[in-house]
Order: sequence, then structure tokens, then C-alpha cells
Amino acid sequence: FMPFRQWQWTVAAVIDFAQIDRESQTKLETIIQVLKNTFEKIHIGDSGYAFLFRGDGKMLIPPTGKSASWLEDVTNPLSGKPLLNDLMDTAQNKKLSVRYIEPQSANQIVEGRINYFKAFDWYFGVAVPVEEIEKPVTTIVTRQTLIICLIFLASLVTAYFMVVRMVRPLKLLASNAKQMPQKDISTIAEWESPI
Repeated sequence: FMPFRQWQWTVAAVIDFAQIDRESQTKLETIIQVLKNTFEKIHIGDSGYAFLFRGDGKMLIPPTGKSASWLEDVTNPLSGKPLLNDLMDTAQNKKLSVRYIEPQSANQIVEGRINYFKAFDWYFGVAVPVEEIEKPVTTIVTRQTLIICLIFLASLVTAYFMVVRMVRPLKLLASNAKQMPQKDISTIAEWESPI
């Protein structure tokens, strides 16, 4: 309400909150649908996934191939707490990540990053199996070890040939030195090297 004193009027605006609520719900559903389409196109490694849930635990966008109830009533054996609590706690306390055992899997440990969007009370998560994360590191360490071993072997072979090449003239010199007492050094022919 706003008084307009010059004409002795009061101007009022009326808003139907139910209509605003319906419009906002429609827009929210549109946003979720766009996000679902986007999530389907996201590929995280070989078997990673993205998901979105509300603060009350309702799954808005489950990982591809999983049901909307895949996180309900699941306890994280690594912490002993409900998995949803671990995920929300990670986001709210700005922890780097959380590890959990993938629900409905054969004890596959997963590393998850969770972000919290306070305006909507939404939690956005991305998860990848730990084995998949560590695979490139294992591959690099294996390659580096192989390269170091090959360089070491090549160094040994090179050192062997260098030692053999240096030792041959020394052996010849030692042999000549041993024969020196028996040689007659008055003749020049005996001084010539047999090399």
C-alpha cells in the first residue's frame, strides 16, 4: 500500500503468492530437467558419476543407471555414519573429499567431492572409484621403474666394455713388466711393442 496524498488515494498492489510459488516451481523443474540432460552427457573417467540431492535427502538427479533411492538408509562402513550425513558434512565443512563404499556394489571404495548450493539447499556430488584415480599413478610408477632399470642395465653394460677396454692395455703392460727381468734390453728389437 502506498498513499497518494494529492488525490487522497491509496494505491495497492496485490500478489497471488500461490501463483508465484507455481511459477517458481515450474522454473525449478525446468532447471532440474536441464541439469538431468547435462548430467547424462557428463563422463567422469571410466566409471565415475555425478549426482544431485536436496538437504532433506531427496535425490533430484541420481547417477546414471541408479535409482533415486540408492543413497537412502545407506551407512558408510568407512565412517559408521549414514552416507548422506557424510556427504553433507563434507560439503558444509568444506572438506576436500569423502571416501565411501559404493552402495549396491562389491565393496568398491569411491572418492567423492561434494559442493553445497545454499540458495536451493542442493548438494552436487561427483564420485570416482579410488582404483580408477590411482591407476595413472601406478602406471607412471611402473614405467619410471622400468626406465630406471633399463638405464641401470645399459650403464652396467657400458661400464663393462669400458673396463675391458681399459684393462687390456694394463694387462699387456703388466705382462711386459713381468717379462722385463728376462729380456735383454741391449737389443732394440725387443723394445718394440707387440701391440
